[in-house]
Amino acid sequence: MYRHLDLAGACAEIRKAGCAGVDLWSSPRMCEHVGPQSRASEIRRTAADNGLSIAALTAYHTLSPKESLDRFVWAIEFASEVGAPCVVTNGVDWTGDMSSFANHIKPALKIAGRKNVRIAFENHSGKSFSATQAHLWMLSSEIPDSCFGFTIAPPHLAIGGSDVVGAIQQLGRRVFFFYAWDHVPGVDDDGKGFIWPPLYPEHHFPGKGRLDFASYIRALRDAGYEENSGGWINIRSYPGYTKNPWKTEQITSELTVAVTHMLKLISPGS
Repeated sequence: MYRHLDLAGACAEIRKAGCAGVDLWSSPRMCEHVGPQSRASEIRRTAADNGLSIAALTAYHTLSPKESLDRFVWAIEFASEVGAPCVVTNGVDWTGDMSSFANHIKPALKIAGRKNVRIAFENHSGKSFSATQAHLWMLSSEIPDSCFGFTIAPPHLAIGGSDVVGAIQQLGRRVFFFYAWDHVPGVDDDGKGFIWPPLYPEHHFPGKGRLDFASYIRALRDAGYEENSGGWINIRSYPGYTKNPWKTEQITSELTVAVTHMLKLISPGS
C-alpha cells in the first residue's frame, strides 16, 4: 500500500492505522522496501521505533525457471536475520508444472529448515497449480516439508471457484499466513483473475467487498492458526497501482477502517 514511501514512512502510517505488525516487501516490480543492500539491524530498528513487529517478508517475483534461487535464498536468510517468521511467495513467474516447481525449490527448503523460517506459498487464480483448493492440497502432498505451507488469499480462491473455509479446514496447520483481502466477484475480476491495474482498490479492504471474513476467522481459529502461526491477519489493497494513485492520507484512512472492522471480527464472542 505504501510503496511510494520509504520504509520508515510506511511503518509510521501502518502504526497510525492501528496495525501491530508490518509485512516487509522485497518484491521486484511491485515494492522493494528491503533488498540485498538492506541491513537487518536497521530494518529491525525501524519497525521497533514504530512499535511494530515484523510479521513476514514477502518475496514475489523471486522464483522463475530462468533464474537461480539466489534472490529467494537471500529472502529466507534475511527473514531469519530480522526475525520474520515466514517468507511469503507464490508461483506467479513459474511456467512449469507443480512437480518442476517443487524440485526447483528443494535447496531453499533445506535452508529454510536450518534457519527456522517458514515458506508461506500464496494461492493464485492465474496459475495452473495453485488456483484452487484441490491444487493446494496436491501441492501440500508434493512438498511435505514442515517448513512449507500456505498463505491464504481469499479472492484468488473465490475466483477459482473454491471454498475459502474448506481450504483452511483442509490445510489446517499448514496455513502459515492469511490475507484480509476482499473483492467484489465479477467486478474486480474477469472470471480468471484480477483485473489489473485494479479498478476499485477500495473493494480490497476487508468489509468493503463481498467476502465473508467472519467465517474465515472462525475457520482459522478452529484450525489453531494463532497458536501455530502467530495469528497474523494481513490487510491487503493496491491503491498505488491505479491510473490515479491514492494519496497517503486516503490509504491510511481506509486502512484504519479495515483494522477496526477486523478487530471486531476477531474479538472474543465474534
